Amino acid sequence: MPQQYIEDCQVCCKPIIFRVDSDTNGELSVTVHSEDETF
Repeated sequence: MPQQYIEDCQVCCKPIIFRVDSDTNGELSVTVHSEDETF
């Protein structure tokens, strides 16, 4: 199950979204994007 964490950028104060996923082997992947981006 993916987890998501949002933190404001210390420079521009815009939200940054961190998304952490794990695959069937338990390996983690992290995706980082700004709130106005789509992925």
